Amino acid sequence: MKTITSTWFECKVRYDQTQENGLQKKVTEQYVVEALSFSEAETRFIEEMKQYFSGEFEVTDVKKAAYKEIILMSDVAKKFQNEVEEMTRAFQKGDFLVAKKVFHRPLEQQNNSDSRWFKAKLAFITLDDKTAKEKRTSVTYLVQATSLDNAVQNINVAMQGTMIDYEKSNISETKILDVYLHKAPSSDNEQA
Repeated sequence: MKTITSTWFECKVRYDQTQENGLQKKVTEQYVVEALSFSEAETRFIEEMKQYFSGEFEVTDVKKAAYKEIILMSDVAKKFQNEVEEMTRAFQKGDFLVAKKVFHRPLEQQNNSDSRWFKAKLAFITLDDKTAKEKRTSVTYLVQATSLDNAVQNINVAMQGTMIDYEKSNISETKILDVYLHKAPSSDNEQA
């Protein structure tokens, strides 16, 4: 599990999408961009979107996100979680041959695009030294996961190292399709 604390912006893009029947339909998609300002967020978002759209598109909204921290699944965790869920579905259907094939398949052959994004509101519980009363401070996180149950697991793993007590107040799936992290400029002199 990896957590990244930064300034995040939620950006929406609207474009004409070709449907299976060949007709064009206007769709709006939501993404998250790591940036320092609104203008940087919009510029970076447009650069990212240019890679995926051959036609015209319009950035319809850029707003500062309510969360400062994102909990990302590591690639190994994503692959492992996908494998577990695929085996579970096969077992539930009684298809033990498929479950066995999934179990023996190398991790690099798995579909890693099943992750979704969840907003998780956690209440951190502290004790006021003067009044001896509990104080709850709400913090919102964006969590990458393959399912709601997996989001809860990812939160628990990310919070394992903390000494503060917390409760999960609310966890809900978002319409966010992807998160674009800030890319550090590459240097020819960098060593691996």
